[in-house]
Amino acid sequence: MLEAFRVGMIGRSGTLFDGFEAAFRDGDIWLVTGPPASGKSRLLAVLHGDGRPDAGDVMFDGVPLYRGTPDAASRFRSTAGLVDEMIDAGEHSVGELFRLASLVAGGVPETERKAREAALLSMVGLPGSSDYAFRSLSMSEQVRASLAIELFRGPRVLLLDAPFARIGKEWTEMLSALFRALAREGRIIVFTEREIPPLFPMKPVKESTRCGPFLLTQLAAGSSVEAVG
Repeated sequence: MLEAFRVGMIGRSGTLFDGFEAAFRDGDIWLVTGPPASGKSRLLAVLHGDGRPDAGDVMFDGVPLYRGTPDAASRFRSTAGLVDEMIDAGEHSVGELFRLASLVAGGVPETERKAREAALLSMVGLPGSSDYAFRSLSMSEQVRASLAIELFRGPRVLLLDAPFARIGKEWTEMLSALFRALAREGRIIVFTEREIPPLFPMKPVKESTRCGPFLLTQLAAGSSVEAVG
């Protein structure tokens, strides 16, 4: 379980958010919505273990990430994936980014790595793209490639910054189905958007709750699809 306790962040013009509390359990899918510049990206960084909050703490399976041992956040990041809104892959190709992910995962034999890489890229609609320069991809393709690369490591927690706003309507159902499948495997999925996308193919479990500038909505991980919004 990933838990946030009274988390607060201060921005250039003052407090972004304060007193953020949430408990994300294994198999949960959560959507965090909020207006521009409300701190959604900063919140994901905090939940990922690489953005120390100005107040509060985050715990994973009962271990504090920031007020505990110095390497707690680093250990957590090895089990968590983040698809950031600002993706900077330098001059790397898609295949090179998979090789880097393999090293982070402790090393995977090349034959196995290539097989898994090909399967993941096909799953997100990018077969045969290993040799493409990452920066040459469209925004939608970059989001999908980044997701495949993060999934290569098999993260227990997957955090995504505005994926549906950037992936394109034609890929909305694919991404929704993938989220549901990952949640049924026990993964924790947390993603942000400015608002719930129209005709969104995942049903809220219950009414959204407000926490500071954010609305938190838990989404059903079952196989049934019901458009909302």
